[in-house]
Amino acid sequence: FVSASRPRDGWQDLVNDFVANIEKDSKNLGCELKMFKTPLASNDNPVEIKKNLSLCLQAKIKFAFIILNGDANIYGVVKREADLLSMTTQCIKWKNIERTPKGFTMNIMLKVNTKLGGTNHTLINRNPSVKPSTPIYQSPPNSISWLFDKPCMLVGMDVSHPEIGSKKESIAAIVASMDNKLSQYAAFISSQNPRQEIISAVEEGMKALLTTYRSRNNGAMPQTIIVYRDGVSDGQFSQVTDNEVKYIKTALALMGYPEDSVKIAVVVCQKGHHTRLVFDEKGVYVNPCPGLLVDSNGGVNSITSAVFNEFYLNSHVAIQGTSKPCKYSLVYDEIGLKLSEIELLTYWSTYLYARANKSVSYATPAYYAHWASKRGRYLWSAGATQNDLMRISQNFSIETANSMFFI
Repeated sequence: FVSASRPRDGWQDLVNDFVANIEKDSKNLGCELKMFKTPLASNDNPVEIKKNLSLCLQAKIKFAFIILNGDANIYGVVKREADLLSMTTQCIKWKNIERTPKGFTMNIMLKVNTKLGGTNHTLINRNPSVKPSTPIYQSPPNSISWLFDKPCMLVGMDVSHPEIGSKKESIAAIVASMDNKLSQYAAFISSQNPRQEIISAVEEGMKALLTTYRSRNNGAMPQTIIVYRDGVSDGQFSQVTDNEVKYIKTALALMGYPEDSVKIAVVVCQKGHHTRLVFDEKGVYVNPCPGLLVDSNGGVNSITSAVFNEFYLNSHVAIQGTSKPCKYSLVYDEIGLKLSEIELLTYWSTYLYARANKSVSYATPAYYAHWASKRGRYLWSAGATQNDLMRISQNFSIETANSMFFI
């Protein structure tokens, strides 16, 4: 329990109630957690926080819930100290302990199980012709087996920029899938020049992530790499293909793999557009169901690009307002993917987002890269350095690759 001020009387009782709910729900979900002794109390001094986290490590505690009662800056400080110690944590605001929202602990467990290396959900067997004895859950799922029968890596890339006018560094993140169920990802976070969108550390990051993939898959390397690149505009497509793809190939070459041994494809994801897809129901516009896709099959009436293999995909249910589809552009392809194949893979990936049990608005690899870059932004604001970001990436994703710490 981390508080900027003296905690109110009786805080232990509220924490114990929360712990009881977590223990109950975790047991029901097959990821049983048990509290170690009694909660620790700390002020928001980084030295005090580090001391208590070190005590947890000495006691061989695998996971720590950090309850935060104070200003927003405490979060970054806690994560910086915990990540540098390789301590897997889940932060929770005090207001959610005082009055726990419905379903809150179940949502927390989605993140906890993933951080501990677990799988929340995977694609079900969709082949109606298979025998009843065929497992419901497969590795890889037959929904994507046409691509994942051979080792394949999905990569997400994104850059988090500081506020306009700031001279602070931008934070880049690269994430990569580590299994053929697409349930576990490793991350590489780095800093670069302010407002720079093209990632500087692609070569270094991909080499580290490929090394992790090889160690996690009995020495096997991916035969195909599909990159979901978030955050670039139409005018930057050539920079992505000329620079980032080049450095992915350089990373492969440095690991001893010739240029033609691993095929690469790059899909750019864009949400910053003004296109909306709606259904006219007797004069009333309603949001479409998940899975609505618009591509160039519209011919001269198509709303997609005449230059790129492009499609709009509404993959989620809008909770409020008008849903915004994500625009995807296949800007580089050595694999020889059919447009229908990349459309299907992209749609299936939106159901594999570990933080939710429904489909999300854009491809999961790009979504994870967004969260990893955002984590880097919090760490940087709390005083982390470039060396700290590298060390944290190594702690969780490069050496052991057993925790999606950024989720």
